[in-house]
Amino acid sequence: MMDSPNEGISSSPTFLISQLSDPSFISSICRPFINGDIIPETFSLSYAENVLIPNVIHNINERNIDALNNIPDVAKLLVDNLGEDGLNLILQSVLPALQNCLRATSSTTSHDMMKLIGDTICSISTKYRDDVFVEVISKASSDTESKLRILAAYLIPLVHDSSRVLFNFRSLSLDRVTQVRCELLKNLPNCTFDESLLQYVLINASKDQNVVVRRAAAAIFGKVAPQKIDEFIPLLTNKETVKSALRSMKDIVIENGLTPLSIAFHDACYLEPELSAAVVLNVSRVVPDEEKRLVLKFAYLLKLTNNMITHLFKFSEIFPDKDFFVDMLEPDVVQQPWRSRRSMLEQARLFVPILGDKLARIAEIYSRDPVAMIRNLSVGLWIELIKFDESLTVDAKRLISEAWQTRLVLSKIIKEYGVSPHFEETFQILSKDEVSNVRYSAAVTALQIGVECFDKLFGECEDKDILILRNEIKIEG
Repeated sequence: MMDSPNEGISSSPTFLISQLSDPSFISSICRPFINGDIIPETFSLSYAENVLIPNVIHNINERNIDALNNIPDVAKLLVDNLGEDGLNLILQSVLPALQNCLRATSSTTSHDMMKLIGDTICSISTKYRDDVFVEVISKASSDTESKLRILAAYLIPLVHDSSRVLFNFRSLSLDRVTQVRCELLKNLPNCTFDESLLQYVLINASKDQNVVVRRAAAAIFGKVAPQKIDEFIPLLTNKETVKSALRSMKDIVIENGLTPLSIAFHDACYLEPELSAAVVLNVSRVVPDEEKRLVLKFAYLLKLTNNMITHLFKFSEIFPDKDFFVDMLEPDVVQQPWRSRRSMLEQARLFVPILGDKLARIAEIYSRDPVAMIRNLSVGLWIELIKFDESLTVDAKRLISEAWQTRLVLSKIIKEYGVSPHFEETFQILSKDEVSNVRYSAAVTALQIGVECFDKLFGECEDKDILILRNEIKIEG
């Protein structure tokens, strides 16, 4: 089936039986409806009327999904081989049955049925296709059942000569049922009517009393009228429509740049920060160079959003000056949940080869985090920094003057990196730390170095946990 209204319009190879190299092809098309093989010579109007079509209708009524998917091919087979007689079978039997099925279908699955109807008509030869569309749309657009008027709105973009359904288009744009107007708006970007008419319908919808209609207009504004900034801004700054309006931002920025929208977008950032962050990421690659600074301004405003955090390194690739991103990597313990800080720390590690020693201050902040998991993860950041630049051991050693939880981080850094040659004095201080947790961590590191180092630093230590370590050494010895 079609994924969008404009798919399925292009011509496809003929199903003319006399030109088919594989006679079994007919049977494969009809098999969901007919048991056994069909001999090409027996395929006739009588066979179609009395055997094939009744079985097709039965499967439609039974909602046999596997069979329904073959209906477009059956329609093409009938029209290619039986001409107007086959076309009449589609118009008088198959399409009415599908529309009746649509009437009885729930709203959650009705779109699939509309796609099937559209696919079926699109499978018909271009010689007849517009005529069929116009007939179906004309009847459906005046039906009392709103589902059929929604179908008409869905089918309008598929008509090659749109002037033939202009009246129906205008009528549906004023329909009393919200869902009908929304369906028409959703398909507006695919319609081929005069641009001024499309924009007129869109702008009217953007001021509709029903918020659902205004949202539908906001979502496609960038596709239909990207230059109409004054009409778009109220949608972007309204809490009821901002989510939908943000979907149009990229197209409107491509047309006008970000600057004319900056004040309104600033409001949107507070109304919908996560979606606004996604917009910043998307428009960053389409704005002109002179607006890159404005993009960074919004990025900083949204630095605590998950979208910005998880894509920060990728986002930075388009900016030659990376120093800006040091502040972007600084966590906020008060406003950020710990999972968000963890993601930011993971991004910080990606920046090590680029920002180097500028990240030492950031690493210190993570080492002081109130959550143990974050502090432990900061060890990995420190190790990468020190491997990149050994002089940063000086920065790491400053952690010795912090709270015991942070001194424990320093002990783990030394365990990972090694004591010699930069941490010998610091390690000795940690081995005599006033907090037993820190002393134990240092003892584990000493034992990792060797029994001689352990005995030298902890031979007289009476800490319970360290005594257990010493006894384990004796047992192993």
